[in-house]
Amino acid sequence: MLEETYQKFERLPAELSQEISQFTPEFRATLASFAVEAADRGKADTFLQRAESLERKKGSLLWSAYLIAQLNNQMRRVEDWERALLKLGDRLLQATAPQLARDIADEILGSHPSAHAARLLVRAAEADGDAAALEAALEQAWTMDMGNPDVALRLAEQAKLRGDRAGELEWMGASLKGLAEADEWKKMDECILAVIDGDEESSQAAAIETLPLIYRGGDADKAAGYLDLGLPKWRSPNFAPLLEKTLRAIAERGSAPESVRDAYIATLRAQHNDFAELDEYLELSGLPNSENELAPAIKAWDLLWSYRPGVVVEHGSLGLGIIQKNDSNRILINFPKSPAHSMTVAFAQKSLGLIPANHLKAQLARDHEGTLGRFATDPAGTLANALEDLGGTAKNTDVKKYLTHLGFPASSFAAWWKKAKSAAKDHPRLDDHEAYRDVMHLVREGAGGEFRLPILTVKKGPRAAVTLVNRFVTQHPGALEQAKARYTPYFNEWLMDDGTLASDRAIVLLLLARWFPDHSEAWGKVAAELNAEEVDAPNWASPIDQRLWLELLGRDTRWNDTLPPFLGSRKTEMRQAARAELMARWKDRAPLELERLLERATELPSVTIALCTEAMNEPEIPSWANPWRVTVALLSILEGKSEEALAKEALRILDVEEGRLLSLVKNKEPEEDLGLTLERLVRYWRSSDRYFFPVLEFIKRTRAKKVAEDAEARRAEELRKLDIPTGDQTEFETTLMTRQTFERMVGELERLNRDLKTVIPVAIRKARELGDLKENAEYDAAKLKQRQTTQRCEQLEAAIRNIRLIEDLEISTETVGPGTEVTLAGPTGKRVLWMLGEGDNHIGEGVVSYRAPLGKQLIGHRVGDKLTLTAEIGEGDYEILSIRKLLPEYEARATISLLSKTPVRS
Repeated sequence: MLEETYQKFERLPAELSQEISQFTPEFRATLASFAVEAADRGKADTFLQRAESLERKKGSLLWSAYLIAQLNNQMRRVEDWERALLKLGDRLLQATAPQLARDIADEILGSHPSAHAARLLVRAAEADGDAAALEAALEQAWTMDMGNPDVALRLAEQAKLRGDRAGELEWMGASLKGLAEADEWKKMDECILAVIDGDEESSQAAAIETLPLIYRGGDADKAAGYLDLGLPKWRSPNFAPLLEKTLRAIAERGSAPESVRDAYIATLRAQHNDFAELDEYLELSGLPNSENELAPAIKAWDLLWSYRPGVVVEHGSLGLGIIQKNDSNRILINFPKSPAHSMTVAFAQKSLGLIPANHLKAQLARDHEGTLGRFATDPAGTLANALEDLGGTAKNTDVKKYLTHLGFPASSFAAWWKKAKSAAKDHPRLDDHEAYRDVMHLVREGAGGEFRLPILTVKKGPRAAVTLVNRFVTQHPGALEQAKARYTPYFNEWLMDDGTLASDRAIVLLLLARWFPDHSEAWGKVAAELNAEEVDAPNWASPIDQRLWLELLGRDTRWNDTLPPFLGSRKTEMRQAARAELMARWKDRAPLELERLLERATELPSVTIALCTEAMNEPEIPSWANPWRVTVALLSILEGKSEEALAKEALRILDVEEGRLLSLVKNKEPEEDLGLTLERLVRYWRSSDRYFFPVLEFIKRTRAKKVAEDAEARRAEELRKLDIPTGDQTEFETTLMTRQTFERMVGELERLNRDLKTVIPVAIRKARELGDLKENAEYDAAKLKQRQTTQRCEQLEAAIRNIRLIEDLEISTETVGPGTEVTLAGPTGKRVLWMLGEGDNHIGEGVVSYRAPLGKQLIGHRVGDKLTLTAEIGEGDYEILSIRKLLPEYEARATISLLSKTPVRS
């Protein structure tokens, strides 16, 4: 197909006139499409060689020249593409086809700035005889080749032709610098005289800026003449600062004529005529004295003016101060800590910082209380001042650091920042287009406060990206479609990445579901898959996100498994929404389904608590809330791995003093299956005694009190075995240790669980971002750390479940046992041993575990018993001299936090 198309091009007539008539925009588009297809099929280079060969044989043909350019463009050969189009443009001008040449120039300029293309545009406009097009082309050429005096002078001619004197002067002024640098003095003389004679301000400024170039060119007399002519206008307040800068540059070159000195003094008088001590300062600087060199006199003036009365300065240790006097040798400064402080000018230059007059520091120095007051009454104005001090742009953290350093109250900054952002919309000096990312700007010329799409930092992860984009779209809702087009590929990639945390993928899914609601069924399937990975949506902070997640899950066929957890949401409105949704779906099956949820108490503790609380608050107990089934469900929560807050709620419902549940089960036998479950829970209780004893107290007040009595009897037997051991009884059903060691274990488990949720996932994510996982040592190390930490957590959780605290035992001093100190007499004299539990070795010297070989030999013996020991204190015969109760000193932690998901015995 490509070959046939190319042959059609070759059969086109070679006559120039016929080619031009065929060289339409549609035909050029056909050639461009051919080049794209050739590149897609990997044949661009082949056809490029053929087209170039044809050019060499037959000369330049319009279609082949254009095709060569387009093929080069597809092959990313930008310079060859531009060269080919410029050559084609020249050919079109020769063929008197200026409009086509303009099209070619516009095509180049549409892709990138090009001075050559701009000149082609000018030539085409000239050939076409279109004055407006010529002026537009010249202006474009000026932007491509700014400073070219010929272009500026031609634009001045165009302005003159249409009677625009101001425009003519403006372009004459624009040409001055280029003319001076090119030593075209005749043209420059004509232009600068016209400019000085006119009233156009920008051209007057250009004339002033040209003076140093004229002095540098060696014609000082001519420059002095221009200065004399322009000085009456230039010493006005509008031009005086620029003229002063220009004259300073001339003076620094040396040998400046007296006219420069006079002009410099005139500019100072024009700028500072309201300064009462101006004449005194001029005399002190030596400027009026022609015997003094001009450049040093200007430097002396600078020192005097910089440290003039009223200027605010900052000292490293004395803080902010206001200058009272400067006599060119010493400066008198009023510091709060040191009034009328005197220092030499030389020392002031080294030790003082000059504070601009509009700087917040300067305002604080002049009016401390008033400036602090404006912080509260005019937050936008204060923010504008702070941004000006900080360079025009700052994040809220930088503004906070700056303002609090100045003494503004840090505690109220968050509220202040919110007010300042809100007021920024109507403040003329503030640009809030990036307020969504807590960045504010001062209004910049030409900026217009227009939004720009934020750049996502992929390494920060999807959560930060979603937050940034949501805040951006909230502030700039009109940019939603642009944001969707720009960011959707990134979010899709994160959503499909199994290596990304499920919670982060869920946040991405919520964003996409809002952007593309038509795909809600597909989003529902993804939500159901993520929900199985413990996303924990019912406990999200945002009810809006919870509701959307609920809606997405409802779109999936697995809704009967994924929706019920929302019945336990922390948000009342979400519990009500989930209840209404499920009731509508379950219909007549609702009581049975709610009863089944109670049977899943260990799996859904928050749902169980919410349902039980709701049932107990109803005037009439619902049919699905069998009181004994509610009781068993609450006991399952207390006995299983439930959060501390949920366990407390369960105990509240089981309250034996005021609880409604007790009154409902008090005189009612539990059904057989519930009774067996109740007995099993109590018999094999795995959780803390602080839950166990309230449970027993509750059960003892019901018809099932025998279950509690049997449990108490078993517990008493266990304690008896611990308190009165025999010589052979050295194994215990539980592990004994002191509270101090127990809390160390709990603390380690808390720390490891935090690492599993925070530090380790971050390390895995960062390692994954480094590249290929097959050869990624950082990723392997992070995953190994995750496995090792998980295994250690499981070990600690298993151990904690079976721990009894030695402090809770009834310790006897008649026999050796945990919690006693034993004094022995042996072959090497007296030895004192302290019998404690597993892992208690860190508590002190002489600690022996009751499970150690030595502990097993000693346990159960009395004072006076003689025994032969073969353990670590040395073999030999020993006698027990004394036994006394001894427990380690213990001070409870200020904020002890037993793990909510690790039930322990205490």
